[in-house]
Amino acid sequence: MIVREATAEDNAGLLALTQRTPMGGVIPLIIDRRPDFFALQRWRGKGTILVAEDHGAICATINCTRLQVWHRGQLWTADYLCDLKVLEEYRRGLALPRLLRAVRQRIEAEPPNIVLCVVARGNNLAEATIRGRLGMPPFRFVDEFAVHQILPRRKPPSRSAWAIQRHDGISNEAAEFLNEHDRTLDLGPIVEPDSEVSRAGTTLVASGPDGKIAAVMVLLNTDPVKQNTVVDLPWYLHVLRVAVNALPKGLGVPRLPGIGEPIRILSARLWSCRQGAESALHDLISVARWEAHRQGCHFLSIAGTTRHQRFLRRYPSITFHSQLFAARHDGDQAVISALRPDHVVEDFSLV
Repeated sequence: MIVREATAEDNAGLLALTQRTPMGGVIPLIIDRRPDFFALQRWRGKGTILVAEDHGAICATINCTRLQVWHRGQLWTADYLCDLKVLEEYRRGLALPRLLRAVRQRIEAEPPNIVLCVVARGNNLAEATIRGRLGMPPFRFVDEFAVHQILPRRKPPSRSAWAIQRHDGISNEAAEFLNEHDRTLDLGPIVEPDSEVSRAGTTLVASGPDGKIAAVMVLLNTDPVKQNTVVDLPWYLHVLRVAVNALPKGLGVPRLPGIGEPIRILSARLWSCRQGAESALHDLISVARWEAHRQGCHFLSIAGTTRHQRFLRRYPSITFHSQLFAARHDGDQAVISALRPDHVVEDFSLV
């Protein structure tokens, strides 16, 4: 068995591995990356995909993406670990330890300020990996995100008190507005208007009578790079799906997908508003729900931490939970302990 960096020639093998390794959680999903497994990585940014290969066949993979993030006004480098996939028959063998050893070697060769990993509730393989086993540094829990899958709205929203504009990509003004907010966080994304993923999205901007920006929301449809396909549903979501799909079509409620069907999602990957301008953000969400309907999506997806729940719970949605864990390559727990819950932002559109 060997561990090496993936190349374009591994596309077919990685796609086949993905089909055989659903992501665990409350709703098991296959994150289908056909036809190009590497397209999602190009949207994420600079990263490395490692594979474990046994007798010429890929049996495991993991991704390590290096990004810059805001940390209390400073620029930090962060390594995001994601896309851990291991064939069932190899989970008790050498594939996973060797893969993780290679990841740690890469991290230690050029240490970042922090190593991060987002794990969906119920993803047992990922949870075991981040608990400091198999040669990885010990991870600590930082915060929990509620990912709201909000139902679209069939009709455009009524007139807003705010001037709302829609732009392709992210303008410099919108990026500056988002960065102004994110730089105050303990872990906040850096918005780069010229990145490939920024150019692929749509930005909604709400401005006041004075022309100043009050709220911004960046939307992204990830269909070109990934499709989430349902593997199984818990009983209560089976019941909900049957009930919703039995409603008259005239009500405009979208049909919910079943097992084996892709979930079409429009993600609000970045969003913020000025203090006291929450109504502007609510109006942007209304426009985004209509945009989700126009694009034929099942849900508008918005993620938030505990402080966002009162703001988001007013919308009809199905909610799932993911947890953010952090580690240091040198095991320095003081840095991790200083991270403040509710002061982190995570872009779930690219998870």
